[in-house]
Amino acid sequence: MLIVASGGLHGKSDYPPGTAAKTADQIADDFYRLAIAERWGAIGEMGTTGTDVPMDAEERKALNAAAKLHRRTGLPIVTHVSDGCARCALEQVDLFEAAGVSLDRLRKNGGRASTRRSRTSCRGSVAPV
Repeated sequence: MLIVASGGLHGKSDYPPGTAAKTADQIADDFYRLAIAERWGAIGEMGTTGTDVPMDAEERKALNAAAKLHRRTGLPIVTHVSDGCARCALEQVDLFEAAGVSLDRLRKNGGRASTRRSRTSCRGSVAPV
């Protein structure tokens, strides 16, 4: 069995105090320091709460920070959506793709079986874990 250390911001309700006042670059720098110190093998599990599209601005900023860390380190990103929201998952994929994330390094967790689908049919690059 392999055990992989990872870190990030799971959901907005779990963000540490002061996160809202930081930019995505500052959050990415915080992630980088932790990733080095804690020897992360992945970023995440990052996610969005609720089924609103577009996603919450603070969660968008956190996901952008994860994308920045990914581009800097090549670490894979593990993400989730609430309640199996397929539209939310696709919004995350669009965000990560626009931010330059290698989509073959992106994994989505969670959701009900009926909505646990990847964007494979569209891009052939994202697979559920």
